[in-house]
Amino acid sequence: MKLRKWQAECVEQALQHYRSQPHFFCQATPGAGKSMMAAELAIRLYQTDTIDFILCFSPSVTIASGLARTFSDRFDLPFDGKLGAIGGAYTYQSMPHQDEEFWALLDRYKVFVVFDEIHHCAGSDLGNANKWGAEILAKIQHRAAYTLTLTGTPWRSDMRPIVLSPYGNNGITCDYTYGLQRAVAEGVCRKPNIVLIDNEKLVIHDTGNTQEFSGIEALLTGSNTAYRSILRNHNALKHCLKLGIEKLQQLRSNNAMAGGLVVASSVAHAKEIVALLRDAFGLSASLVTYQEANPQQIIETFRHSNQPWIVSVGMISEGTDIPRLQVCCHLSNVTTELYFRQVLGRGIRMTTDCDGETWLYTFAEPKIVDYANRIAEDLPEHRVLFTSRIEAAPSEKPRSASIVGEAISLDYLDVDCRISLAEPLFGPATSPTHKLAALPTLEFLGSFRNRLCGLILA
Repeated sequence: MKLRKWQAECVEQALQHYRSQPHFFCQATPGAGKSMMAAELAIRLYQTDTIDFILCFSPSVTIASGLARTFSDRFDLPFDGKLGAIGGAYTYQSMPHQDEEFWALLDRYKVFVVFDEIHHCAGSDLGNANKWGAEILAKIQHRAAYTLTLTGTPWRSDMRPIVLSPYGNNGITCDYTYGLQRAVAEGVCRKPNIVLIDNEKLVIHDTGNTQEFSGIEALLTGSNTAYRSILRNHNALKHCLKLGIEKLQQLRSNNAMAGGLVVASSVAHAKEIVALLRDAFGLSASLVTYQEANPQQIIETFRHSNQPWIVSVGMISEGTDIPRLQVCCHLSNVTTELYFRQVLGRGIRMTTDCDGETWLYTFAEPKIVDYANRIAEDLPEHRVLFTSRIEAAPSEKPRSASIVGEAISLDYLDVDCRISLAEPLFGPATSPTHKLAALPTLEFLGSFRNRLCGLILA
């Protein structure tokens, strides 16, 4: 198998590292091919009798299934954890439910453990660990022969350290880094183009009073308006979708397989977007949320089809490999940098059929503008807390969950700490005392302006 240059470099560096240290941390931009690199490293260790067995852990069934396929193909052996298999792929959610016989594998054999999207697992010790990080610290850290931790976004929004990760005075120190700029320059990833949408005249009407704002930043900083009020505004929503639709149509004129993703704020929001795509633009779209009967099958069907659009809440935010995605409308009210970069990463995987660019459309919310302007930075500056005992973190807000196989698929609830401007949180109110006319209303009365923020190659 021919490896990409960075993959070959990383494998050799890891093998050298393992001569003295058991844990190796790799940060590689989404879409670069981390799973393939991990499988190659595993087979090199196996061929030299350095390891006997492989365990892979990741945050979702979709990612675990992809890892199982990659490792099975590379070894030409089953990778389902059963008799005769070379290993197995599991979710982080499954770790607390594994019995002692499962964990005894780490004592009886030389086991290589791969952690994908490791930023989900926090903790330098049990005092500051989250649930998944605690499982790794207690059951794997000192029992695995070697570990490989992988991420495209090596930080956490709650400032906790990532488990099994090296930190220095200046923050995290990756054993190997493959950044977006290099990946684009080498033709491994598509060049991302971020279109930030604003409006020159936003007006709030509230019980006879009118406030006017010159843009989204002025609106959000000068009033109690929540960002989701912009995301639910019909005119704003329609404008963003129109831009994405036009760009996808342009791309599909050269490649009929090119696809688009809309990331919504809630299930109700996602359904509203599907209806708008149908009624205003005459387009059909797949809908995938935790409420669907078989969300993983919906994703898999879309992956291999030529349907133009899929609408999701949080199920296609990271690690989900749909290479034909080239356009994204980012309409989630989750505005952390980690989530923004994970969404952007869904469209940058290069294929032989698609051209070298991907497009993300979103609104000029101040934090998102900041993230877009520093997209070339692989390790944005983030403070880390090592000593605090934290039971719940901001990035682990209450979420809705459903059991899918062995995993829990998570969608962010539509929650916001600021006052809602428009309709109720979960769709139209059913209370007879609810008076819609009494609620403040937001209007986009000016011209929309769209600013392109692209990656500048060195």
